[in-house]
Amino acid sequence: MRLMLGTVDRLPFADNSFDKAFSINCIYFWTDPARGLSELHRVVKRGGVVAITVRDKTRPPYDAFQPDKLAHSLSEAGFASIVVRCNGVSSHPLICALGTK
Repeated sequence: MRLMLGTVDRLPFADNSFDKAFSINCIYFWTDPARGLSELHRVVKRGGVVAITVRDKTRPPYDAFQPDKLAHSLSEAGFASIVVRCNGVSSHPLICALGTK
């Protein structure tokens, strides 16, 4: 394993470096989520998958990442074949959006 320091809006990796990328409960803290998703698109190989998981809540900051908004954001970043799943667990509701490059 090699650890590197970076931010999602300026990832320290070459284009098409990864087969998959995963983010859980942190997109709310990205300075510019659209830029971060574009960077993930840049570093994932063609056919690669990105998974963005967030809490399924209707209050800020979670409300900006409801299923339709998250799917739209992935689409705007260039991802296709977008699938959004909700776990349906009331004590810890989660949304996971998957997009393919």
